[in-house]
Amino acid sequence: MKTNTPFTLILIAMLSFGLSACSDKHQDVHADGDVHHEDVHHEDDHQEDVHHKDSHGDDDHQEAEAEAPHEDLDVVLEEKALEMIGLTLDVVKERTLYKDVQLSGQIVENNDRLQKVYPRFSGMVKEVFACMGDSVREGQTLATIQNNETLTEYALISALDGIVTKKHVTVGEIIKEDTHIMTIADLKDVWVEFDVHTKDIEHVKKGQIVTVSALGLSSEVQGVITYISPVMDSEKRSLTARVVLSNTSGVWAPGIFVKGVLHIETEVSGPAVPNHAIQIVENKKAIFVPEDEHTFTTVFIEAGDYDKNYTIINSGISLNELFVSKGAFELKAKLVTSSLGGHAGHGH
Repeated sequence: MKTNTPFTLILIAMLSFGLSACSDKHQDVHADGDVHHEDVHHEDDHQEDVHHKDSHGDDDHQEAEAEAPHEDLDVVLEEKALEMIGLTLDVVKERTLYKDVQLSGQIVENNDRLQKVYPRFSGMVKEVFACMGDSVREGQTLATIQNNETLTEYALISALDGIVTKKHVTVGEIIKEDTHIMTIADLKDVWVEFDVHTKDIEHVKKGQIVTVSALGLSSEVQGVITYISPVMDSEKRSLTARVVLSNTSGVWAPGIFVKGVLHIETEVSGPAVPNHAIQIVENKKAIFVPEDEHTFTTVFIEAGDYDKNYTIINSGISLNELFVSKGAFELKAKLVTSSLGGHAGHGH
């Protein structure tokens, strides 16, 4: 066996030392790389985890908001505010709904208080004592006529107190017995003649109260149907319903076109409140009920059928329970201005 020289031993030692150093350096780099890789991975995990927590936190927040109970929709008013509003309470009552039947008609003279003046004999008109629109008294002379045969004069007399609504005679005119000279009408009472078409016949009956109004007139009156014609008008295809109106004011002049409204009871009934007591809060129908003398709570309701005055309540409040009958709109306005309520609006 060949003996290693000193030089050979030194070379082997140097090579061994170099390999060992390379191996350690490689291991250190690998270790550093692993540590660095693990550190980066951990940081990324941390960022992802934070993002996940933030996102999850937002979801939880939204879910918490959705599940959170709504704040009480209460309105608290001081005594002075209550007096200014004029707030009043009522109890829920059983009511029957009504529907309106619309009729059209015209004011005409009362034929029971009307005189159509004709001469008794043919002849010449000598004098005329009343003109169109004049007021005359019962027994007053309207005109004098000279009889053609006897040449004597006779007077035409008013049979009632009234107004000259028609005049068809002049002095010197030759007239016959069938000549309509004048019409005298007592207009303290007038008739309203309504047209009743087929669709409304079953609803219109004698004794019913009709509310009468006319375009341009501020007054509105009520009258009773006293007569319904038994035969349909062949031209209008309608029956005539008559109402007698008092006209001492002279407002209801013959010839005026009028509207009539019949308020007819239906078969629908139930616990009801006035329409103006219902308000729209948070896009839902609601009424206000008293909690105490100064506190009023919003109660959401399910509304049923209604007419022009009342609404049937299906749920939310029961018979004989107290509610705000007058002042509900002001309470709703208070909710809105306090950022506690919903959108403005009436129930109907």
